[in-house]
Amino acid sequence: DLKTVTESLNVNQGKLSIGFKTMTDAKDELYYPLVVANSVFGSGAHSLLFNNVREKLSLCYYAASRINKFTGSMLVSSGIEFKNYEKAKDEIFVQLDAVKNGNFKDSELIAAKEFLINMNKTAYDSPLALKIFYLENILIKNDITLEEANKKIAAVTKDDIKKMQEEIEYRKLVVRKEALEAVKEARAQGDLSENFEYKAAKQDKNRNESRNRGEQNGIFKDLQQ
Repeated sequence: DLKTVTESLNVNQGKLSIGFKTMTDAKDELYYPLVVANSVFGSGAHSLLFNNVREKLSLCYYAASRINKFTGSMLVSSGIEFKNYEKAKDEIFVQLDAVKNGNFKDSELIAAKEFLINMNKTAYDSPLALKIFYLENILIKNDITLEEANKKIAAVTKDDIKKMQEEIEYRKLVVRKEALEAVKEARAQGDLSENFEYKAAKQDKNRNESRNRGEQNGIFKDLQQ
């Protein structure tokens, strides 16, 4: 489902933000393929957003994407001229589709992984960065070291990214639908406070939803006029 929100201010430059639910979280087996895919898409000067939407087409002052480790959500942020809103939005989705379909070069995948690995390595030079990395993992109950994270990143292939996308679509179109139906059927049994089937179905549904899998959440236009 697509939701659009527009906010207006008396300024010259607009902001276009697009939020997606990826239906994964940091403990999910899909997380590191997702992180690498996001790096190809919009995380750094090597990315498709930077090189195509910003540099080649000049549709944005900046364009980047990031993954929220806690929710698995992906946020695209860009600065645009008002007249370029539709073109910029459309081109962002073109680049996203390219990643989803594997239409990117092997060299772009290598650059994306090297960027992430080098970012993790720089954390060794910053006590604060190390604290943040391990505190985040404590909060999400994910027992992984920087070295292990880098190995997972290095192991991601283009085929892994494709399989990740297919699994996300399955979770969105099948798993979520089944969870909603299970809640609906259990609710029909009567007293929900004593209905074990309802509670179990509700937990499955919430577990699926809380991992923010698969469907696009919305487009948020912060277009100031």
